[in-house]
Amino acid sequence: MLAVQMAKGVGAKVIGTASTAEGKSLVNASGATYVLDHITEDSINKIASLTNGKGPDVIIEFLANVNLEIDLKVIAPYGRILIVGSRGSLEINPRLAMIKEVDILGLALWNALPEEYNESLHGVEAFLESGILHPEVGEILALEDAEKAHDQVINKKAYGKIILSID
Repeated sequence: MLAVQMAKGVGAKVIGTASTAEGKSLVNASGATYVLDHITEDSINKIASLTNGKGPDVIIEFLANVNLEIDLKVIAPYGRILIVGSRGSLEINPRLAMIKEVDILGLALWNALPEEYNESLHGVEAFLESGILHPEVGEILALEDAEKAHDQVINKKAYGKIILSID
């Protein structure tokens, strides 16, 4: 949701996806221009239509082990796929990336250099101060319930940010 808010805040046309009505509502409330079902044949066709057959310039991928090959098929030529999540491995045909000269970039916060980390914190702070970012709090749980929070994230039952309270 924060990625949607940031992209929309800098003027991007955002096509968001979700698998449930509640998830779609959150993506829509975050500012997505269009909200579609997670990848289906119909949503692939709608993405093509919404981008005049070109495909998106950027895809932020949260489940690469399931979606990366499809991403490579729908991304615009010279596009960029940013992998921020994956729960396993997969086998892909590298020619899909070569045909469109696509960049695939894997990102992990723990790899950021100190200067990059600090710069990103300042950027988030600026987005928060400008009102572009407005984090959605889903549930507040006691620290003792961290296992429940983890289960909700893994089983796709978490909507918004889960806060663990130490009080």
